[in-house]
Amino acid sequence: MESSKSAELMINNLKIPSKLRIIKNVSIISFGYALLFTAYNALSMLQSTMNQDEGIGIISQAVTYAAFCISSLLLPKYFITKYGCKLTILISMISYVPYIAANFYPHWITLIPSAISVGLGASLLWSSQCTYFNESSYMYSLHLTESIGQASEEISTSASNNVCHARDSVENLRFQHFANNDNSSKHTPPIKLEMQQLNNKQKEKIFITNESNNYKCNVVNVVSNDLGSTKFSTSKFKPNLSELKRVSDFQSDSVLASTNNGNVFDLTNFKKKQPKRESFLSGSTVTTPNKTKILESTTARFFGFHGLAYQSANIWGNLMSYYVLKPSTEFQNNASNTSFQCGASFCNLKSNSYPEKIMEPSNEMRYLLTGISVTLGLFGIILVLLFLDRLETNKESEFSLFSLIATFKFVKKKESSFLIPISFYIGMEQAFYIGDYTESYIGCAWGTHHVGLVSICYGCTCAVSSTLSGWLVKHVGRMPIILTAATVNVAASIILLLWHPDSAHPEMFFVVAAMWEILTGIIWSQIRAFYGILFKKDEEAAFAGFYLWDSLGCCLAFSYSNYICTSLKIYILLVVSSLGILGYLKTEAMYSRKSEKPDR
Repeated sequence: MESSKSAELMINNLKIPSKLRIIKNVSIISFGYALLFTAYNALSMLQSTMNQDEGIGIISQAVTYAAFCISSLLLPKYFITKYGCKLTILISMISYVPYIAANFYPHWITLIPSAISVGLGASLLWSSQCTYFNESSYMYSLHLTESIGQASEEISTSASNNVCHARDSVENLRFQHFANNDNSSKHTPPIKLEMQQLNNKQKEKIFITNESNNYKCNVVNVVSNDLGSTKFSTSKFKPNLSELKRVSDFQSDSVLASTNNGNVFDLTNFKKKQPKRESFLSGSTVTTPNKTKILESTTARFFGFHGLAYQSANIWGNLMSYYVLKPSTEFQNNASNTSFQCGASFCNLKSNSYPEKIMEPSNEMRYLLTGISVTLGLFGIILVLLFLDRLETNKESEFSLFSLIATFKFVKKKESSFLIPISFYIGMEQAFYIGDYTESYIGCAWGTHHVGLVSICYGCTCAVSSTLSGWLVKHVGRMPIILTAATVNVAASIILLLWHPDSAHPEMFFVVAAMWEILTGIIWSQIRAFYGILFKKDEEAAFAGFYLWDSLGCCLAFSYSNYICTSLKIYILLVVSSLGILGYLKTEAMYSRKSEKPDR
């Protein structure tokens, strides 16, 4: 009951929105991001083929990640505390539109400045989204805690009502109580029912008699149950204090007992018949471990849902680019050519192993694809502008030096340090798919035109795994899910090393892409959720730090992509992922030890 009142008071004082409104806000951000990244991903995945002159497309991507790294260190903490999550999300979403529109006329003067704009806005976009979702998870958990507390209060109220009902029923029967007594007890006065106050808190039902034990009587047993009903039964009983029976099965209820000679018995300590409530309640209070579990499962599900919406943008973006560009695509050779060294043996784009199979799209198709992308991006911005609620927080609104250097201080924390390798790996493995799998396997062995088709499977699997991981964490815990992703990673890496891609067996391209995205969907959503749980008091800097390492991983993977062979890249990924899992397990152990400490 105290938990319920505490949660209700907190909800009222902080002006926390309803559960339905929280879900609405989470959905608005997710769908807004899906629209924006459908537009952005459709063009960014094609930079190496649409904008080939002087390598401007690839260079623009490198500039984007470089700006991302710098802004992750300096901007998110200050912007979020100064302007709030909603305004920061809007500003960062708008920063993507110039880059999308620059593909109408891809020149140095248009692409490079707009790429810087994307890099600066990206860190704000993801840090503010994570902060908003983390706060929403906490507020939603308060509602769940309040609901459990109210359920406990209703149970106690029902029990109290049953006490009064039992008292009134017995009092109505008391003059009939000795109807069938033997002659020796025909002059015995009736039982007097009284209510006494114990400890000024809880009323106990007791029978009080002033008679001796030389008679037999019909004892009325009154039993109240959870559904609010009362059952009566009578039995022949010779009053004996050692044989007094408890007749209530409620912990919060009182106990009816027969006494004699004015003695009063307190028989309130007993066990409930429904132990299921014990997992939620302890003395009418939601226990701290359960509160933690509620918060963790809510955070995992919220981030998993967002992962579904965001990763689905890969599906819509690839579908859009595939069907828009297909009429203008000219293939030189669609057949598999076994003379090319594809797969793990592929070394770089300039080698003789890579045939040029696709031409740049015509200006007509370029304008159509870019125009659709700009429209989708603007729709996403308008959706957030009109329907997303501002997040009410008690944060600073003035500039402070701490806000600017918070991310630098954050990386010194022990838990943050152990999570650096896996955060770094998340960026590297995504860059591997975009820059290497599509090139060394799909493009080399099956043709660049099929990259979009395979990437649809990639996006579907990532969206599903991201969503399911959130629900699975609720039932089996976070660690088994992350370890499952690590196992899939090792299996996929072994296949990539041994597999010789062949267009005669196209199903393998989809299978390997799906395995890679099971890994991406799980760790991308759940590691971010873990950051939110670990660093609740410094979430802006925490998420900025995560995206710093994530973007650095992308930068590193793209920087050496054209200089080493694919097999070596896979070995590098295996080493970094192994370090990442070890660091994650260490962080989980540290978090578990802290969680086991009793609250003071």
